[in-house]
Amino acid sequence: MRTSPSLAGSLALLLLLAVACTGPDEEAAEAPEPVASAAPPVTAAADPSETVAADGGTRDTGTDGTGGESVLVEEVPDLGVDVDPLEPVSWTYLVYSLSDTDLEQFMLADVAEMATVGSSPDVNVVALVDREAGHTDEALLNLEDWETAKVLYVDPGELFEVADIGEVDMGDPHTLASFLEFGLRTFPADHVALTISDHGGGWTGIGPDDSSGEVLHLQEIASALDAALAVADVERLDLLGFDACLMATYEVASTLAPYADLLLASEELEPGHGWDYGALSTIVEDPSTDPATLGAAFVEGFAGQADASGTGAEITLSLVDLAGLAALDEALAAFAAVLADNVEALGVLVGRQLADNVSYGRSPDPAQSTHLTDLGQFVAEIGVASLQVSDPADAVLRAINDVVLAQTVGPARLGSTGLSIYFPPVLELTDGRYQQVAAAEAWVQFLIAYYTSGLAIPPEGQPAIAGEARSGGAAPSADAPIELGATDAGGGEVVTGEAIVEQVEGGVEVSVALEPAALPNITEAYLSFGYIDPEDGAIVQLGDTDAEVLEDGTVVGFSDLTVLTLTDADGDTVEAYLGLEVPAEGDVAYASVPLDYLPADAEEWAPVDLSIVLDAETGDVLQEVYYLIDEDAGTYGELDADPAALIAPVVLVYLPDGTAEWQPYGDQALFADLPSLTYGLEPLEPGTEVYVDLTVTDYGGNQLIASATFVLE
Repeated sequence: MRTSPSLAGSLALLLLLAVACTGPDEEAAEAPEPVASAAPPVTAAADPSETVAADGGTRDTGTDGTGGESVLVEEVPDLGVDVDPLEPVSWTYLVYSLSDTDLEQFMLADVAEMATVGSSPDVNVVALVDREAGHTDEALLNLEDWETAKVLYVDPGELFEVADIGEVDMGDPHTLASFLEFGLRTFPADHVALTISDHGGGWTGIGPDDSSGEVLHLQEIASALDAALAVADVERLDLLGFDACLMATYEVASTLAPYADLLLASEELEPGHGWDYGALSTIVEDPSTDPATLGAAFVEGFAGQADASGTGAEITLSLVDLAGLAALDEALAAFAAVLADNVEALGVLVGRQLADNVSYGRSPDPAQSTHLTDLGQFVAEIGVASLQVSDPADAVLRAINDVVLAQTVGPARLGSTGLSIYFPPVLELTDGRYQQVAAAEAWVQFLIAYYTSGLAIPPEGQPAIAGEARSGGAAPSADAPIELGATDAGGGEVVTGEAIVEQVEGGVEVSVALEPAALPNITEAYLSFGYIDPEDGAIVQLGDTDAEVLEDGTVVGFSDLTVLTLTDADGDTVEAYLGLEVPAEGDVAYASVPLDYLPADAEEWAPVDLSIVLDAETGDVLQEVYYLIDEDAGTYGELDADPAALIAPVVLVYLPDGTAEWQPYGDQALFADLPSLTYGLEPLEPGTEVYVDLTVTDYGGNQLIASATFVLE
């Protein structure tokens, strides 16, 4: 009898596994039992500064700047799966799925999606899938629910359990190294791809593993890849992918360039459905397919799946040539050095472009933003605006164009060029751990120079109302050394004043005249609005829009005083904060709406970002995706909400005692049955006591807040 190529490959693997894993009293013809680990599962040590080594001892850790102490892999433990190596094939596709998170449902669907194609005689698809209790309890294709980590061989339409290795810490780089070494040794191939899937955070890493709380920090990933490739005697991976949020950063690409030829990752937050693994048909149908073609197929498939799912407005996915990244490293270092050397002249230009640049994982609450900005767009605009940096900027752009081989960009992310970079607008928002990211050394020096220059803006050059120039409280000297993450560097001084308000047709216009000496340093201005609670006098801010700085020094902002509302199936309605952005290009607007989420069995609220895309003309909501923020890990992933949980809008509240905080206000919470929620844009009621303020900021973080109150007619 003739068998199909895929079935023949599966039968061959079954035979090998049966021979390798059955005992003397078992018959090889019987279906093999799950394989117990021959070595203790790789777990995190009790002391976070130590890790369990293969021999049960401990190893010191280093600091990688991406989340505290970083475990470096000095020895690769055996995964504990006794399987004879198969014959070499054309492709092996490995998947490292940290599925014991709230993304479990999405990530299991990805594995099922892989099985729509599956392995073949020329292609091995192998996944390590970790689950735990408390997320989903569903079967996955032919496998019943499990709460451990399983090595799975993905066949067309079904999964073969190679081994159950028990509870492991997928946030430990030793586990990643063990799986990769096992995959390279057991499934040798001409081309090998590895995809790591979970919450992502860019330079902060990927994870966590919920059972341990551990994150794979960037340097840990590099260490795991380095160790596994060395033990397996493989020079490089052909393709390294991160099916996760925010991982297409310059820092990630540069750090991991020694270990793979290609990187596949997203600059922006990723919808929960992730990639379209039907793209694996590219190599199954033609095993001679080169890695770049496979990567491009994933880019195309991701765009198609997102459009079909109604999540395509904000997507990004980039295929980056890591083998050619050395030219970008050199060009960016030169560009950063020129910016640092000329920062006093270029600081305001840099600040203005940063404010206008495409950014990712943003939030109206700056403490919740990732501060990742598109590298290519930033460099291009600075190069056009300044002859001093035009040549080094051109070199960076040429390098980016050379290394970004394919990408997809949704209409709300026009201007994305394939790689982002970390750039908080002011020193107070920086994370000191970033200084330890080796790939960012030149960029860090530029950031320090930029913040130092901003701190040295003299009082008379800081934002103030015309005729009320600041005369004291000078910021530290530009000679004062600073570090990222500094909390006592000064700067960011705020003065207040009164704005002029005019109620006009369709809303309100707010203006203020600036002191002329401050104009050269201004980077951005925006108008915020809200209401004054008649019961306790608290100011509740509900939204903001960009304001314009005119040539005569007048700052003007307009708002239609429209409030975003969320309504549940019972008709209960709450008001949310709407920070609306309307790009100059395209016909869509977008907003990031801060929320808090409380699972039904939890006591602590977790931050959530609701990303909304609207039709810029009609205001109709075109797309909404909820992203859960893991504050400890610094990572993001789509929220798989429990309908019995609660979700509450977070707004900026100025309390009567003068303190300000982003928080839920009042008794505004809905059940988190997200598909049933509807959105509206409602005007404030006439008779409301309205509070407005114009905020004007310079590149040192100094602000003028000109405010006014009035009763809405």
